[in-house]
Amino acid sequence: MKLFASAVALVATVLVTSVATMQPAAAQTAPSVAVVDIQVILRDSLAAKAIRLQMKGHLLKFQKWGKGREDKIRRETQDLLKQRTVLAQSAFAKRQKALRKKMADFRVEVRRREQKLRQAGGKAQRQLRKVLIAAVSDVARKQGVSMVFPKAGLLYSGRTKEDRKSTRLNSSHIPLSRI
Repeated sequence: MKLFASAVALVATVLVTSVATMQPAAAQTAPSVAVVDIQVILRDSLAAKAIRLQMKGHLLKFQKWGKGREDKIRRETQDLLKQRTVLAQSAFAKRQKALRKKMADFRVEVRRREQKLRQAGGKAQRQLRKVLIAAVSDVARKQGVSMVFPKAGLLYSGRTKEDRKSTRLNSSHIPLSRI
């Protein structure tokens, strides 16, 4: 472990030294670094909350549709079982086969709709991240920050300021693609 820590320190020293020696002495200024807690912004911004709300609405609609279809198939199965003694063997087998096909088609449709819902949510999240990157870049340029790091990628972060950069995200409306 000590060897690993020494190696990391050596590499960091070499990198800092090599970056510092690439610039002329007059142009050497300390880089301005900012740390952004992306997870907090993605959790608390109005745009992220709107995406979650839309996803929940689509999910509830999907579940209602699925439950309705499932109940209908269950009723048809029960009706068929009640008619088993009345129907001829061939007629029962024919209806049973049709019902199995209906169940298989239902499962395929459920998987297709689940995939479409996941894709729409993923697309909305990617759009949100694009807006986040643009907002962070804009604020960094305005404040003269030369490097921005995500808080999740840091081993240690000292003093922090309250993040006020989610205003631009809050004004961004990121709709889910049509489901």
